[in-house]
Amino acid sequence: MHIPHKVARTKTDQPWVTPSIRKLINRRNRKYRQMKKTGSASLREEVKVLRHTIQRQIRRSYWSYLNSVFTEETAAGQPGKRFWTYIKKQRSSNVGVAPLKKDGHLTSNPQEQAELLNDQFQSVFGEGRQYTDEEFEQKTGMQNTDIPAMDNININCEGVRKLMKKLDPHKAGGPDGISTRVLRELATELAPALTVIFQSSLTTGQHGFRPGRSCVSQLLDFSEEITTNLESGKQTDVLVMDFAKAFDRVNHSLLIHKLRRYGIQEWERSWDMQFHPAKCVSMAVTRSRTPLSRSYVLHGHTLETVRTVKYLGVTMSHDGTWDHHINNMANKANRVLGFLRRNLKISSTSIKEKAYKAFVRPLLEYASSVWDPYTQKSIARLESVQRRAARFVLNRYHNKSSVGSMLLQLGWEPLEQRRRTQRLEVFCRIRDGLVECPVIRDKIVPAPPRGRRMYTEQFTRIKTRTLYRAESFLPRTIRDWNNLHKDEVEAVVAATGPV
Repeated sequence: MHIPHKVARTKTDQPWVTPSIRKLINRRNRKYRQMKKTGSASLREEVKVLRHTIQRQIRRSYWSYLNSVFTEETAAGQPGKRFWTYIKKQRSSNVGVAPLKKDGHLTSNPQEQAELLNDQFQSVFGEGRQYTDEEFEQKTGMQNTDIPAMDNININCEGVRKLMKKLDPHKAGGPDGISTRVLRELATELAPALTVIFQSSLTTGQHGFRPGRSCVSQLLDFSEEITTNLESGKQTDVLVMDFAKAFDRVNHSLLIHKLRRYGIQEWERSWDMQFHPAKCVSMAVTRSRTPLSRSYVLHGHTLETVRTVKYLGVTMSHDGTWDHHINNMANKANRVLGFLRRNLKISSTSIKEKAYKAFVRPLLEYASSVWDPYTQKSIARLESVQRRAARFVLNRYHNKSSVGSMLLQLGWEPLEQRRRTQRLEVFCRIRDGLVECPVIRDKIVPAPPRGRRMYTEQFTRIKTRTLYRAESFLPRTIRDWNNLHKDEVEAVVAATGPV
């Protein structure tokens, strides 16, 4: 009732249909109408010739247009805006709305799908009733507390300037495209304006992240505890307890009353309060042949026990291995690579290489420090994706073509080597306090000096009894770090930036 309506119209004009082609189309249409009226054989032949001419010119103009889209570059040497718009449009046109289930049957009818989605959204909205203080206390039993109200957070210009001076000039710029080196060098000049923006962010409710923490740091600490428990013969029960549609079901009035009891001000309540809807499941992580069987109940509902679960974008398995995640990731990367091959039928090597590095390789390297494989089967599984990408970029699909020579020509490092470098850089950041991983950080202990042959800082190796523990992040990376040459250590430190 309250949703505005808009009639979607399909845009028929295409940028590659030039005015000269449009004239030919109009001429063909006129000749076709005359032919229908008179039945003239000569007009029929003329229409046929015009149709073939138009098809040939449209095809030539289309590929000329795409070539201009693909070869357009920014000042930084990256593909232009039209390239990314084209890729996004092609991807969205291949997806659409998947079939939805209605009464046990799948439906692809757009109107039925719209009704199903409308019913679903309507069913999960929480009640909109507003509660008074007395009604809140009666409903929740929560009395007024003596907790003082939080002081207002004020951002000052000097604090912003100091943080800008600590920016790493080696890191890429943000979505605004401004170099971190520029922000660092112009910290004094830009700090006043940015202070106003940051303070406005707090006042109007935007959001931010805690410094030094990320999905990767959380996964590293979590996997460190998991592998340590596995080697000790302990079973770890993992409960993924994100509540489906939790935010929609919460009565906002009750939530605001409760936050006020804890001294949280109005503007602080608006600063990014959100819940992530997901499924509540449990998984026992163990390698025991006789695992402990336990069931967990939440509000009278027994949680489903699973053998794999996706957590922060990484698929974890009940036995602590990463095979399931690696297979899923390689399959997805291959699908995206196939999409690029179907839609980038161009000769430009540089554009296709940039497309691979932008759309495919990030899938193969997300959180790779956590799951970096050590078995040849898994390593080869990932390398095969890059080998296919090399054939795509250079357009060499002949069986006798050497993929090894293609990789040398492109200058691509093996993915295994890239993952090793990433692990070392993450380790260096944890060591220097740039990344918050308290579980891992407490286990990084400098090794005692061993004479003149020790040319760089060494760390005490982690004692292990099993292969899977020895090849997990911390024991494996300490081993690799201690084997680095002095020049390699300096290169890793330089890549991580100043402390």
